Amino acid sequence: MKELLEMTEEAFFKAMRKGWANGDPGREILRPPGYPTWKMIEYTVYSLGITVTDRWGDIVEDDGRVRPGGSIIASLHTIPVWGMQCTRGQKYAKEALPLLRKVLMEAYHGNKFYGGRGKQNVLSEDGKLLYVNNCSGSFEKFTADESIVFLPTNTCIGSHFWVGGLLI
Repeated sequence: MKELLEMTEEAFFKAMRKGWANGDPGREILRPPGYPTWKMIEYTVYSLGITVTDRWGDIVEDDGRVRPGGSIIASLHTIPVWGMQCTRGQKYAKEALPLLRKVLMEAYHGNKFYGGRGKQNVLSEDGKLLYVNNCSGSFEKFTADESIVFLPTNTCIGSHFWVGGLLI
């Protein structure tokens, strides 16, 4: 089991370094009428036999509110073995995206697992934005509650709450 966990974590970091945080726009997944349009990135670590699929998009609630949706699944051959799911949050404002991408890429390049997201507190270069990630657990079982705050007005301009871990 330890070997599978280590292989899956290695595949996760390799995939995430090539994904959304690195600027990959993904491709649209066709959905039935009434469902949101999602983007998808799939990356296969052939030497390990693990496929990592990253899906994200906006979910429109019945009351018209838009919330983020996303999931990352790692499969060994065709069997899902690990996953993470965005269960709630607020869509990130455009001005938050460069900081979000930066903190994610720093974690992914350093092979540091903070609930699949960035390290706990990161201030933008201009000092106006603060990325916060309250995470707990390990790659095996975790939560990550992240947000970006616009400091001059102390306003949250995006947030995600993630849960995940081993599925077997």
